Amino acid sequence: MEDTKASPLPAVEEASAHDAEDTTNNEPPTLPTWRLTLLIISLCIGLFLSLLDTSIVATALYSISIDFNATRSSTWVALSYTLTYLGFAVPFANLSDIIGRKHAWLLAFILFFAFSLACGFAKTLAQLVGFRAVQGVGGSGLYSLTMILLPEIVEERKKKWIGAVAGLVVAVAGVMGPVVGGVVTRYTTWRWVFWINGPIGVVAAVLFLLTWPGEDMMKHPPRRSWKRLDFLGSFLLIAASVLVVFAFQQAGLTPNSWTKAIFLAPLLIGLLCWSLLFIWEFFASTHSISTILPPRLLKRRIYTSAVIVTTLTGFVNFIAIYSLPLHFQIVNGTSSLTAGVALLPMLAAIGFKFDIGGGDEL
Repeated sequence: MEDTKASPLPAVEEASAHDAEDTTNNEPPTLPTWRLTLLIISLCIGLFLSLLDTSIVATALYSISIDFNATRSSTWVALSYTLTYLGFAVPFANLSDIIGRKHAWLLAFILFFAFSLACGFAKTLAQLVGFRAVQGVGGSGLYSLTMILLPEIVEERKKKWIGAVAGLVVAVAGVMGPVVGGVVTRYTTWRWVFWINGPIGVVAAVLFLLTWPGEDMMKHPPRRSWKRLDFLGSFLLIAASVLVVFAFQQAGLTPNSWTKAIFLAPLLIGLLCWSLLFIWEFFASTHSISTILPPRLLKRRIYTSAVIVTTLTGFVNFIAIYSLPLHFQIVNGTSSLTAGVALLPMLAAIGFKFDIGGGDEL
């Protein structure tokens, strides 16, 4: 999610490109400027909040762990959101071809904001992790649908401009997450890290409902069948990611566990799921199923290389974003605000690289 050109969710761009192909010669009537602007603002607010929640908890994890007396397992508050965010982005994009863009966005909105509030009321760490997982499902929908809708609601000549706007939202959300989390945790309570989505989300929902264009003003890709959704691929992706992460998480928590079943069993099953995922994706691509990892994209060397590089750099960045604030607060005794500010140089550099690498198109 660092880069709109080399997204860790490649099939979202594939789905968007596919829909664009379906409607190349079907340019819709132009929305009035004021209405288009407000609609774009509503979509960008949802995108911003969904991305913000990937890192806003980084500086709140210490307070959460103290509150629930669970320092060693508190990182699952961040991991549960990130894993479902990854696993459901493409299914949500494909779901919008079945139930319509408007209904899919509203479903994503309800899941994200309802469970944001639920996270704030969580009584145990297990509840919080579970609520965060469902919140991530909604967040993934807000991300993927925004990337699809923005090119659909603007004229062809404005797509480069709207791509730059989306890139700016991604960059700003990445920079502000830990800082906002630190400020909120320092001056209120960690629960407001989640509750803050409520009032802001109401603004986005109202703007969206008031400015959503009529049926005659939208591009419409052909409606798809439920049978085209890649349910098995989504399950294998989530299972593979969770099991591998769980294995290394347990290895880090349990001394001398690298040769024990608690590490090897989930790791091997996770790697098996990854293997089955790639086998299934190649099989599904020949049976009219909207795959999560489209083989035709993976055959493009430049694109595949970009995804691999983005994945590897993102892996390091996420470790730093979640580990350093805990280190600063536990070892150095700094406040959550200071821990968030300490990440600014790294996060600002990540955001600045968007301008260097380009990002004028979605």
